[in-house]
Amino acid sequence: MFQACPPVASYWVYDRRWSKVDSSYWAYDRRCSEVDLIHVLLTVNGLSDYQWPKESVLNQKWLNIQVYLSPRYSTKEFCDLALMFLPIRMTTEEHKKYGATLWFETMWKMYEVVEMGSKWGDELPNLFATLAYNNPDFMDWSPLYDTIFTRTIRSLGLSIREGKVLVGETVGALSVGGLARMVVATLGGPYGCQKHLERMMQLIEPFMHPSNESSHTLLVLVFLQNVLQEMVNRYREERIKKNKRTVPIKFYLTDDDIDNFTDAILQSLLYSLYTKDGRASKAPARLVMILGSLCPGRVFPRFFEHAYTAIFAVDEPHRLTQTMNCLFEMVFLIAHDDDPNTKRLACQRDWIEEMEKARSPVSSIAKYSLKKLNESVPFKMKESLTGFRCHLFYFLELLIEGIDINDVAKANIAIHNLMLIFFIVPILDYSECIKYHKDLTNEEKALCVMSVRLPILAEMALDKMLGIIESLAVTAPKDSSTVIGSFKDVVTKEGSEEKILKKAINRCFSAIFKNSSDVVTAKLGRKVLEFVKTNQFESSLATDMLSSVVASMTYVGLYALMLADTMWHIQIGFI
Repeated sequence: MFQACPPVASYWVYDRRWSKVDSSYWAYDRRCSEVDLIHVLLTVNGLSDYQWPKESVLNQKWLNIQVYLSPRYSTKEFCDLALMFLPIRMTTEEHKKYGATLWFETMWKMYEVVEMGSKWGDELPNLFATLAYNNPDFMDWSPLYDTIFTRTIRSLGLSIREGKVLVGETVGALSVGGLARMVVATLGGPYGCQKHLERMMQLIEPFMHPSNESSHTLLVLVFLQNVLQEMVNRYREERIKKNKRTVPIKFYLTDDDIDNFTDAILQSLLYSLYTKDGRASKAPARLVMILGSLCPGRVFPRFFEHAYTAIFAVDEPHRLTQTMNCLFEMVFLIAHDDDPNTKRLACQRDWIEEMEKARSPVSSIAKYSLKKLNESVPFKMKESLTGFRCHLFYFLELLIEGIDINDVAKANIAIHNLMLIFFIVPILDYSECIKYHKDLTNEEKALCVMSVRLPILAEMALDKMLGIIESLAVTAPKDSSTVIGSFKDVVTKEGSEEKILKKAINRCFSAIFKNSSDVVTAKLGRKVLEFVKTNQFESSLATDMLSSVVASMTYVGLYALMLADTMWHIQIGFI
């Protein structure tokens, strides 16, 4: 019924067409349901791309809408009409003449005084947020913050006093989303809401502690997710997109604004990593990753404090698996931390030094310690490792140690992290690069020297996973008449844990063989071939996993396999 009008040359022709749409709505509204009125809303949105009616028309339109504040009509109908026909995307000068100046005070007073209901109150924060984002210089937004943040706290369902009774129906994902938009829209600039955000997050932070997990946890995570999504969108519009946000530069986010925003919400996100709610257990890790992409210099050191302590702990399995899940989300960002202009906070503890001291003297990496590697370069490597990429070497050691057949969940996430790191980092010794590339920084030279550990770490991971295959090769007897290893055993069906490990190990083997140099592939291939030739398995699970390993080796090329076979024959003295 309604179609957007084509551009017209005359304002008066346009005004008459706009009035026809407006009049048609009043007639259409009497006979159709809300679902049908969506088409009217789409039509009005299409018309809003053209010039809005001028002052006299908007005055009359606002007067027509205000009639619906009468007790004869519902407040929902008034808000629907206001949201549909009141123009928002105008310049600040136009808003001050015949735009928001007409209706903002009335709409805000309704939001402030009337108790919100889910039928119409959820939409008003979106209206205010759109105005604040596109026209931040329209007014001083500071007087609104007390109401906005109070409503935000109420919408999160926090039990801040015993026997609390909720007044109104303010809890809802839609309401939280609109409030999150308003918070992000008013960050930064001369009227920024940073202080209010910090105070609110200080209140929320204790409720996100794992010991206080309750029904509010999911609502807080939904709010933080909306805030981060809006923050990323604003960051893109102000710093990445070609067509930047068309507001005065003083309202753009500064680096300090982003740092303060990160400090305000980071601790609550880190607490939420350890939630046991299955619906929300994966969301916090992704939110920490999003925040880490915005401000890596402040997020990574705080995350490392949690990651290292969780891996070292032996009596908190849930904390370990949740932290390793977050590490899986963060690995790519850590590996690409190469910006020398990033301001990085120092870790509370020197984890590199502690890892070097904690390493076993019989470890294969012991002869490649930082102290011994430092002998080959004229500068102090420890002081040059100012970035976060060096931590991947130590995470590899800890993850390899975390592969344990007795804890399938831990082994699974450890192997998944290993797979991702081996896909990102080439597995070869490129320590000789410093002789040919003179433009490398001291940090890059130190990383090149430390790369001598990568082939050793890949071999250690291979040995661990072959050990798991060997453990899974033992088939338990199905009844009392058979014994372990009997050829009469009927193959048992694979369990869920066995399927998980099988999939993870196959992917990790694929990463190792695809991303290794020919020499490293040949050495690892020789080890696998020797393992196959010297072991015999009756379990179909073990043979399937070994078949996948051989398939991964075959995929990298026949040259590597021929080289591995030749080296194996040289070792046993046939050549």
